[in-house]
This record gives sequence, C-alpha cells and structure tokens, in this order.
Amino acid sequence: MERYYADLTRYHFRRLLQEVMALRTLGAAVTRRLEERWGAGAVATSVQRFAAYGFLRRQKGTWAVTVPRGATFGDTLQWFVAQVFRREFAAPAAWDVRVGEIAAGGDFDVLTVLQGRLGYVECKGSPPYNVTAGSLARFLERLRRLRPEFAILFVDTTLRIDRNIIDNLARLWREDHGREARVARVTPGRYEIGEGRDLFVITGRRSLIANLRWCLRRMHAPAQ
Repeated sequence: MERYYADLTRYHFRRLLQEVMALRTLGAAVTRRLEERWGAGAVATSVQRFAAYGFLRRQKGTWAVTVPRGATFGDTLQWFVAQVFRREFAAPAAWDVRVGEIAAGGDFDVLTVLQGRLGYVECKGSPPYNVTAGSLARFLERLRRLRPEFAILFVDTTLRIDRNIIDNLARLWREDHGREARVARVTPGRYEIGEGRDLFVITGRRSLIANLRWCLRRMHAPAQ
C-alpha cells in the first residue's frame, strides 16, 4: 500500500493506469503506442508495477487486465486524494460521500476537515475537453448546497484548461451571481475563481501534493 500510494503521486503512473484499465489488453502494437507517448522506460516500469499489484496477468503473449470492467479510475483518484489529505496534511478525509439531506446530486468526491474548516474536492480524471459544462454546473450546484469553507476542483491533466474549464466556470458563475467572476491564473495549472478565494482550480502539473499545499496556504494568506 505504501508503494502504491507513492506510485500514484506520479502523474504518468496515474495516466498510464487509467489508460491500461480502459484498453483491457496490452499487445505489442498497443504497447508501442503507449511508449511513443510516455516513453519506453515509464511504460515498462509501470506495467511491471501493475502486474505486481495484480492488475495485469500474462495471457497468450499479451497482458490482460484483471480488474472488473465496471470499475472506474475515478474511484481510485478520489481514494488517492483523500489519502493525500490524511497522509500529507493530517486532515481526516472521506471519499465518494453521499449526503442524504441533499436529495439531488448529494454525491461528493472528497470531503475533508482542516483546522475546523470543511473542504470539498471535486476530482476530474478525464481530459479537459471531456469535462462538460453540464458536469461543471452540477459541481457548482453541490457547492452551493454544501457550503464548505473551501473548495477545490482538481483536473488531473497537464494540458491547458483556460479555454474550456476555466471559461465555462466563469460563465456559470456569472449566470448564478449576476456579475463577473474574478478569475486569477496565479501560475500555470493554479487558478482562483470568485469574488475572494471561493474556489481553487488545480491540475496535475508539477505535483498534486504541491498544488494542494498551495491551495491551503493561499486559503490562510491575507487577502490582497
């Protein structure tokens, strides 16, 4: 479990795990395509780790996925983010939380409590172009209903998200509040949206742990 957690802190490991689970089998042609994108060394090391964890087994000269087809990487990503809060920030955290009092859409990826403040983290493992405006609207609706002290949208990508996710969030915020949202791109992959620090948006650039640490520091820093 310690090695698995350490592996999941690496962006390329998370992406390869997601891709392999979707592909279901790894023959020579598929492996070559993965190597072209991620590098032969990263693919070889990750495949061996997947096999050691029991996710893959040899079958007629190929690797076959042992995980049931219905399982999704989203569950793993939520579990991992909750583990980050527990291990790195000593904050209790729960993942895949259902809140009964919220009849529609009371499904929260990660909830945590840090120094008495309730936090909500929404996790998106899909590429930015697959994150729809509708899914962002549902996220904002859950945010309104729960009213946490801080909220973070985590999009696990190293691609730019300005022209899709950030623009859509700003538009949805404007429609809800009747005024323009303040959007601050602090550094690549780190954003603040809202009138103050209502919502942080981070990606997988640099390090997830470092990006979450940045959010928590910004939350406690004096307003500019």
